[in-house]
Amino acid sequence: MTIMNKVAASLTLVAGVLGLASCSGVASLDALVRNINTNNATVEKMDAAAEEDLSTGSLTVTQSAINGRIVLSTRHRQEAELTLGEKIDLIISLRESIKTKQATIDALKVTNREAFAVLKTNIASFKALNEPLTAEEQALITADRAETLRLRDEVEATLGLVYRKLADLRGKYQVENIDLILTTYQNADDAMTIRVQAVTRVGEIISEVNRILVDRLA
Repeated sequence: MTIMNKVAASLTLVAGVLGLASCSGVASLDALVRNINTNNATVEKMDAAAEEDLSTGSLTVTQSAINGRIVLSTRHRQEAELTLGEKIDLIISLRESIKTKQATIDALKVTNREAFAVLKTNIASFKALNEPLTAEEQALITADRAETLRLRDEVEATLGLVYRKLADLRGKYQVENIDLILTTYQNADDAMTIRVQAVTRVGEIISEVNRILVDRLA
């Protein structure tokens, strides 16, 4: 066999192996792992809170400015309709919402990290079976791969919009800046909602694929 024929045969063999891997679903699973890794890297880039920016003492206004304030249960009212006291209460409420969402994210990151480790182990065990995924399973994993990238992009878009913006308010917690403060907290809370939803959904995706693999390994 000539050298060129040997090269051609080798390339054909490699192509066949790659084709089998793709058909079996292993390539899709490996791609999903890479996408989740990319997503996790973006999540780790999210800015962290400084204690001073979420402390109850950062909002320094005179007592007379908060007389008659009303605790709001919704943000649906227009900002122009709010009294000064109501704006202050809303800021305080948003601050607590941000803190709660951060605690949720911190807990989810731990849970997701553990589930992701299990996923990689399950994928390795599935590969050892040398069995294909069904068309339905492959379609689900393909959709999950695309969704993890979309979620990564959504988290990426929030970088710098939460704690860095709150840090910019240092030294500006006076009544004359109340509208700036309120808008900053509203935007920060909205960004935190996106982060919570993204981290939650990635955890759900990991769990979904783990269930598929556990069923196949049983």
